[in-house]
Amino acid sequence: MPIMLRQCKTKAGYEALPLDKRTNKWDQDRRLDLGAIKHTMDGLGYEVLDAGPLLIAKRHDIREATIYPTGRLIIKTNDEADARATAERIYKDIGLEGEAAPIS
Repeated sequence: MPIMLRQCKTKAGYEALPLDKRTNKWDQDRRLDLGAIKHTMDGLGYEVLDAGPLLIAKRHDIREATIYPTGRLIIKTNDEADARATAERIYKDIGLEGEAAPIS
């Protein structure tokens, strides 16, 4: 699955969006089971905070990220390479594998 990666408007981090393989567009109607994702991430050594309609996840080898039910990630870093590595790792770990490409 391809990933769109772009700097947040506030410049305080990066946004990652999983794109549909067929349309190469973000499916805003996608709904992930955050309870199942939290369970999976807990088992993989992530620290995961259940913040109601979203998850906040971090682990020693990646940056902190907010995970939305649509698959959108907000990654706390100003470094594009760190953001890309974090997005790819999280998407792989939750079953949405992809390669991040910057989109302006």
